[in-house]
Amino acid sequence: MGRNVHLTSRKDSNACVLDSGEPGECVRHYLCDLDSQTVITDGRDIISFRKSRCPSTEVCCRTSDISDRNSGPRTNKQEDIPVTGCGWDNPEINLSKGTSKHNSLDADIGDFRFMVAVMRRTRATKTLRSRRNLICGGALIHPSVVVTVEHRMTNMTANQLKCRAGEYNLEDGNEENPHQEQNVKKISHHEEYFRPSLYNDVALLFLESPFQLAPNVGVACLGKVLPDPGTRCFSMGWGKYNQKRSKEKDQRAVILKKISLPLVSKEDCETALQNEYFGKYFRLHESLMCAGGEAGDTCAEDGGSPLVCVSKTHKEYTRYSVYGLVAYGIECGKEGLPSVYTNIAHIRDWIDEQMNKEEFDSSSYKIV
Repeated sequence: MGRNVHLTSRKDSNACVLDSGEPGECVRHYLCDLDSQTVITDGRDIISFRKSRCPSTEVCCRTSDISDRNSGPRTNKQEDIPVTGCGWDNPEINLSKGTSKHNSLDADIGDFRFMVAVMRRTRATKTLRSRRNLICGGALIHPSVVVTVEHRMTNMTANQLKCRAGEYNLEDGNEENPHQEQNVKKISHHEEYFRPSLYNDVALLFLESPFQLAPNVGVACLGKVLPDPGTRCFSMGWGKYNQKRSKEKDQRAVILKKISLPLVSKEDCETALQNEYFGKYFRLHESLMCAGGEAGDTCAEDGGSPLVCVSKTHKEYTRYSVYGLVAYGIECGKEGLPSVYTNIAHIRDWIDEQMNKEEFDSSSYKIV
């Protein structure tokens, strides 16, 4: 076994079992030979995610395939990604590269590179405090600008906030592609925000310094016209679980989660919310839109997290556009009851105006 393999210190053994029944060891994924044809094809034999019992950022690896190189983590530069512009994922850094993960609740490291954690500034440096300091989610729309929801910014000042990009596991400070943090310099609030009903629920966070685009950090595209109802999209976040079968029910996630959701028409959303909670006079404001209504919806403390739909694919790469930001849900994950999102397509003109006012290039989030 190579001298540069760094195994996680735990009371139990680092041993694990591959799907084939062979013994293996838990190692960082970049120390396992991901270039093996076996791994690329179906993920079996060398890497197992089901039986490995390894931490989330490690894989079960046959000892003969553990890397002996001195170079440490494999890296690729932003310019090495063969697609350019906003919204692209980066499957090259995914932990589950070559495996099927469509039914998983866990996002992968390269899935949503524009996802941002908006956090309280703190002097504490312990990674374990990250979950406690998380305020909400957001999307990076320019290296120096994050879009999020206004209702999570109420009573907050810029000097209380920081943004973290490239995050995946809130309790792991040793990921191959490290996260970045920048302090917030200014908050732009929507002038027509109406708190009781969350109309125009959007805010822009302007950062003291720009994020550096990286394999795990990218800029989001913003959608202009909502796709048709029924279109399946994704939302994500580190919010609380409410999965009936989850042992961690009502616990905040450590790993970034994703959920596939259908877009819901304004009429169907109004009807569902009228019948369930608001009464017959309720009307959904034009600055809001709906998605979900299936078991396993976005949950508490996912506020501000983007709702994204696929806009393009290129080989194994997927381009997403942001169409919503998590605003509210009446009951987390209740079937037949959609969640409500800030309607980015409706609010995009306001975003453009703020960007121009602060002299930032708004082309960063536009598909050319």
